[in-house]
Amino acid sequence: MTHQEQIDAFDTQIAAIKRESKKIRSKITPLEKQLVALGKQLETLLNDKDKLILESGKFDWTWLLEAIPDTDSKNTARRIAIRKLYLCDPFGHWADTGQSVIQIALIRNDVGGNQKQLDGVKTLLPFIKPNKAEGSKRIGIIENTLSLFKSYYLNVYEDGHCEVDGYTFPSIEAAFDYISENLWYESMRPSDDEEY
Repeated sequence: MTHQEQIDAFDTQIAAIKRESKKIRSKITPLEKQLVALGKQLETLLNDKDKLILESGKFDWTWLLEAIPDTDSKNTARRIAIRKLYLCDPFGHWADTGQSVIQIALIRNDVGGNQKQLDGVKTLLPFIKPNKAEGSKRIGIIENTLSLFKSYYLNVYEDGHCEVDGYTFPSIEAAFDYISENLWYESMRPSDDEEY
């Protein structure tokens, strides 16, 4: 077989594969469009359902912390509710629990503000699922470097002891003292009268 015959044979095979691909694509494209339409319909239904749950007032923290599936209605309600606990806006979700990441940003020498955040964390702890790897309930820590070098977490265990940055503390209060002195965040949170 000459080079030209070999090239012609490749061209024939390539053309056959392109024809077959085009046939398959013509069947897939309508299915993709249907899938996109169903996704939009599902998103609308979930959002409408969440709006109704919020309007009814019959929701709890377990439902509100669930980030998968998430809707605009639930996300907005979650942000407002968490701000009322003096905590930072939730950012993302934990892959292993599907819950929103709860975060604190303690201010050095701000005993009253830090106490409000501690009270907020204590309010949420019963509803936070433990992570599967460590068995602790994780709270993200926003500190003055904004995680430039590493991310910090407050890990709260069932027996009440806590870990932060490799240190173990007998209580969440002791862990908060350490965070406010060593992993502080200088900027102040929104004031009580700021619009959400």
